[in-house]
Amino acid sequence: MFANHDHPIQRGRVFALIHSYLPNLSPAETRIAEYILRNPERCLNLGIVEMAKECSVSPAMVTRFTTKIGFTGFAAMKATLRVDILASDGRFFEDIEIGDSANAIMEKVLDLAILGLQDTAATLDTSELVRAAKAILNARPLFFAPAGVSSTGVIMLYRQKLINLGILAVPPPDHSVASTYVSMVKPGDVVFGISHSGASDVAIDFLEQCQKQGATTICLTNYSNAPITRVSDIHLITAASRASPIFGEAITVRISQIAVLDALYATMAMMRYQQESELAGNHLGGER
Repeated sequence: MFANHDHPIQRGRVFALIHSYLPNLSPAETRIAEYILRNPERCLNLGIVEMAKECSVSPAMVTRFTTKIGFTGFAAMKATLRVDILASDGRFFEDIEIGDSANAIMEKVLDLAILGLQDTAATLDTSELVRAAKAILNARPLFFAPAGVSSTGVIMLYRQKLINLGILAVPPPDHSVASTYVSMVKPGDVVFGISHSGASDVAIDFLEQCQKQGATTICLTNYSNAPITRVSDIHLITAASRASPIFGEAITVRISQIAVLDALYATMAMMRYQQESELAGNHLGGER
């Protein structure tokens, strides 16, 4: 059913995939995306020609859009959209309102966080996670691209975890000295850029320069077609797109980023354990 994912997506997550591409779509693609988000049930009853007419685009454009977000075509997208609709209980779409009790607020905040994690599970390609884990395990040291305040806090938590694996991680440089740090990066090094929007000019320029010097570049961002992906060899995509009008998107951003980095760390720890077990087995075999 899916064209661009090596791993199966267990739940229908059309909404998550659309949100992941939405900021950088063409005007025609945006019309299709917004129509699906506004009229999911109606889309199930439309053929591709009818869908194209509703969005004022060609049938070929509808096909291109559905393949762009990861499906083999319009019919495959509708099949997964049907699962989305059937699986939803409606609670995840309730906004916090003036007058809500503390209990209602707590439930809605947790629901939003859960939804962000579920959507991230739909957009994160585990084959990319494995590639990132292998690259970082071989990094000596690991460099980070310049980051915003929120992402810098997440990076700090991740750097502390890496110490357990014996990996030295250089903290992200201040924007004003980023160009100086580039000269420290050598061919074969690994550089990690974390940007929710994926549109930070400083981070993008830093990764691009490091990539030209032969470094492997990794990005953790929220949008599958964000500008930062064009200068990254490995893409880790979250999906914290459904923000609350009261507290914005910050909570889902941090939770999704931390969850992906925890999954990355656990994957690395498992790889390191397997490597050490194999070395120990080979050593014992040699003694015999």
